[in-house]
Amino acid sequence: MKNYELQAIVKFMLIYFVSVFVFILLAGHFYYKQERSMMLIKLAIKMHEYQQNIKRSNLAYKQEYFNYKILQNRLKYKDIELPIVKGSNYIKLFPYRKGRFILIFRDSKAVDDELRDIKKEIVFYMIAISIFFLILSYFLAKMSLKPMREIIQHLDNFTKELIHDINTPISSILLNIRGLKKKCPQESVKIKRIEDSTKSIVSLYENLEIILSENQLELKEVNLIELIDRKVELYQELYPDIEFFTNIDIKNIKTNQKAFERIIDNILINSCKYSKDENSKISIYTKKTALIIEDNGKGIKQPQKVFEKNYTESSGGHGIGMYIVHRLANSLDIKITITSHEGDGTKVELLLIIQREDN
Repeated sequence: MKNYELQAIVKFMLIYFVSVFVFILLAGHFYYKQERSMMLIKLAIKMHEYQQNIKRSNLAYKQEYFNYKILQNRLKYKDIELPIVKGSNYIKLFPYRKGRFILIFRDSKAVDDELRDIKKEIVFYMIAISIFFLILSYFLAKMSLKPMREIIQHLDNFTKELIHDINTPISSILLNIRGLKKKCPQESVKIKRIEDSTKSIVSLYENLEIILSENQLELKEVNLIELIDRKVELYQELYPDIEFFTNIDIKNIKTNQKAFERIIDNILINSCKYSKDENSKISIYTKKTALIIEDNGKGIKQPQKVFEKNYTESSGGHGIGMYIVHRLANSLDIKITITSHEGDGTKVELLLIIQREDN
């Protein structure tokens, strides 16, 4: 399941389930109140029967769990309609004889135990119903996403075919640019602009290609030393004025090579692009299980926004390179942090999954 599908399912489930759960809570609350009222009404009837038996027996009648007290006036019990709790008893006031009143006591333990049982039963059914609706919300979310999934799959397939078709003309453009450099040296500035623009298209093409396969990344052992040496050799040729330093102590890592190379490429492209004109240095080294790429370039004004889509601090940037780095790093379970201060360079740290060698 893709990340955006998972997020959509979770959001749908939360909205649906929370709404239903609130309704279940309210229904359970009102049902408990109704059951409690019914119990108190039944208790009031039993108390009434008890006080009638006391009257008829001239205060000689006895009944288990019940007791009474004769009062000369109503006092504070005048507004009692249903039995209320006082101490360890339920009480209710009834008229007796000659302006006197009888206050009936009923031991609360049995009543409270019955109420507690009702409460447990209600909670049990509420949990059971909630689990049912939670499962139902999951299946409803999946059903609602099915049309969207089909459309996105169709668009993904179309985009993959389009990318494959774009590769051929891009390769042809780059080959012709090389020929033009030799035949038209007087137009080297214009040709260089065309070449830079084409390379920008190539970078966008490679980013899009790897993003489309983001959820099908197979992890395997990759030689980090060889990979970094190869990248340094490539970027040293592209940026001869930048000095590269490497110190890699980690040999093997567990990752998807194509996606990891895309991460390194995007970071190095930014480091090279924004390095200072003079004394530019890029250091690539390891520290414990982290790979660190550090430059002394012009730095970033707002490093906390670097991983946001479309964020760029230059007019020539697209604002998706580091966004893709962050997405791919999440897909590969690589923790990435960036530290930068304007004018003091940038440091990117990748916490890697090390492939342990067998003894």
